[in-house]
This record gives sequence, structure tokens and C-alpha cells, in this order.
Amino acid sequence: MMQEPLPAWLSGLSKAIHSTLLAPAQEGLVESSLQLFSEFNHVLVNEYLPGQGIFAHEDGPFYHPMVATLSLGSHTIINYRPKHSALETDPSLKGFSLFIEPRSLVVMSEKVYRDFTHEIEPKTADRVSCLTECENFSQCAIKDFPSEIQRGARISLTFRHVKNSHKLPRILGFVKPMGNK
Repeated sequence: MMQEPLPAWLSGLSKAIHSTLLAPAQEGLVESSLQLFSEFNHVLVNEYLPGQGIFAHEDGPFYHPMVATLSLGSHTIINYRPKHSALETDPSLKGFSLFIEPRSLVVMSEKVYRDFTHEIEPKTADRVSCLTECENFSQCAIKDFPSEIQRGARISLTFRHVKNSHKLPRILGFVKPMGNK
């Protein structure tokens, strides 16, 4: 993958998220693979409209096994399901869901990154009965929910570190000029 510098507004945000996540790891408060790379070098920006979701997937081996997603706009629910291969080695793994509030940062790393797929169901609204089943529901800032919450537009900024990316000038140094023999 060819690496280009992130735009200034994304670069600053990327560095702020990385340093925020790195601080507890450096203090030994959490286990983190963040210390293995100096900064995020890839940001995917997506817009999701009501009724749009993301099919069950894994992010794969091209990325460092850690992803930080900043969710702006509407809420959503993300479902995590254990991969079949992970269940073969650990049959006790159980799926879970997280309620993603507006302006939330969700970090997926280590075991969840390796052993689970994640998805967002294509819905236009979520029933409160479904929200209460989310692992983090008791920690949510929003407490007074109507019986159903409408989904609005949501912007997702997904920060990753791509392994083996190359800066453009380094690659260009290996290209032979055309025309002159």
C-alpha cells in the first residue's frame, strides 16, 4: 500500500487518539499493542444513512491488530460474533453487542480483533429492549430513552495502522525513468 500523509485535520485527530489510547498502556493499566507502532497511518471515513449497515467481517492481517473508530452523528449498535475458528479452540466464546453513542470512540484490539467478526444491522430504528441487552448499556450517558430510537446519519472515522506501507518517495526511488536509455 502506498502511504501518503494524512490531511492536517485528520493527522491531528489521529495523533490525539493514539496518544490518548497509549497513556493507559504505558502506565500498565491496560494491555495494548499500541506501543508497537508510532501512529495510525490509515483513516477510513464512511457515511451511513438510516437503514444502512455493515455486513459481518473482520479487518484482516494487513492491519496492525488494533482499530479505533470515532462515531459521529447518530447512535448505532455493533454486534460482535466469535469466528468459527476461534470457537474450535475456545468454545466458551460468546457474542456481544455494544451501543455506540454519538461521539463515541470504540477500540477493537487483541482477542476481539483476532477472534470475532463485527457487523451493524441495516436498521432505521432500535428498540430500547434491544439496547438494554448491549454489554455497555449501563454505562451509557443517555438514560431516558423512548421505546424506539430512530437512527440518523452517522459518520465513522476508522483509524488503523497498515503494516508494510511504503512512503511514496521511497518507492519512486526504485522506478527507472522512461524514454532515455
